[in-house]
Amino acid sequence: MSGNRKRKAENQSRGLQTELHPALKSTNLTLIKEQQHKSNPYLSNESDIGNNRKRAHLSRFFHKGEIIERVTQERAKLREVEKQLELSLVEEQEEKKLYQLKVANGELPDLEKDENKFIKNLDEIPEDIEWWDAVYLDKKTHQILEKYIVSDYNSDEEEENENDDTGDESYAPSIRYVHHPLIQVNSKATDDHLARIYLTKKEHRRIRRHKRKAELEEKETKIKLGLTPKPEPKVKLSNMMNVLENDANIVDPTSYEKIVREQVQERKEQHIANNNLRHEEAVKRRKEEAKVLPKLDFEDIYYCNVYKFQNLKNPQLRYKLNMNAKQLKLRGCCLRVGEQGPGIIISVANEKNSKFFNKLIMNRLKWNESFENRSTGEIVKNDENCVKHTWNGTIKLKEHPFSGWFMRSCQDNNELKGVLTRFNGESFYRDTLATSTL
Repeated sequence: MSGNRKRKAENQSRGLQTELHPALKSTNLTLIKEQQHKSNPYLSNESDIGNNRKRAHLSRFFHKGEIIERVTQERAKLREVEKQLELSLVEEQEEKKLYQLKVANGELPDLEKDENKFIKNLDEIPEDIEWWDAVYLDKKTHQILEKYIVSDYNSDEEEENENDDTGDESYAPSIRYVHHPLIQVNSKATDDHLARIYLTKKEHRRIRRHKRKAELEEKETKIKLGLTPKPEPKVKLSNMMNVLENDANIVDPTSYEKIVREQVQERKEQHIANNNLRHEEAVKRRKEEAKVLPKLDFEDIYYCNVYKFQNLKNPQLRYKLNMNAKQLKLRGCCLRVGEQGPGIIISVANEKNSKFFNKLIMNRLKWNESFENRSTGEIVKNDENCVKHTWNGTIKLKEHPFSGWFMRSCQDNNELKGVLTRFNGESFYRDTLATSTL
């Protein structure tokens, strides 16, 4: 009996007498969970189902050309949708153009001006009448409705019945205040008559500042994106050491200093060359402008001013007179008797340039200012010098045919008078130099 009890106890301690599943022998619990998918490894049915699902998933294959066919079908559908969208856009644009044309011709109301509020429905508008009259006409006969016909209109009766609250069905409403569409004004025709807007100096500076800032930002952006190469640093002797610290490839600073000096000299020469080129171009342009005089009509009337001065010893006065006369494109002359003697100035131009030249001579130029003689270096006093405006009026160029502006120093009064005689200017000499005094 004792032996049987021991056997029973051993059998009970062994449980179901089932061997341990080989998957559970591993010490990696994470691997066991992934392999079994949280299923019982001792149940063969569940494990078989899981394996079958996995095999079914792995055994799915596409036929040759199946994916390409699907993609081509999807692309064809997208093309059809795009074509339909393009056609719908074209139709909308055509309808919009047709509608705008009808609005311009007055066939349809303008929705932007809310003209559609004067009618109930756009579809009820007949083709042979104006749209703004459709409210007051019969749809079938196209005749004016009886309630809008006023046979005998009397303003006194209307004022009497104005305060009457009792409704009168036979009362005909007034159509005196019918709002008709406004006439379309052509905007292109009014553009020519618009007043020009002038900006102040402060506004011009602000616009230039913003423009320079935008150009600089655009240049920096292109350099950052690599579209344009980075400009080489402007190396000078003062910032040479900073460049040396940033550049580790330079071994010999002495040779680099020589290169820097050459670059500085090259920049200086280029600067001088650019200045000389601009100066030559400016001189050439002034000469060409001086040759081309404005085409004046000899029959027209121009303003003429005559001045008398005591002397033109100061070279600054001669230079300013000559340059301003050429820039203003005056016609006339400046004649004087020697360097120390008196002289005459005759200017012929339009009203604006004549006023400017008159202000220059009478107000801006300092005739009695002392000056330095460049040959001797002495200060020459010119306190007694002055100018006087002797005559102004209007003349015709055919009477005094001045070909342009010129300045000349004459030996005596006879030579000066002879020069004026060639331009019919004896009267200027007689009225200015012969009789008038300063």
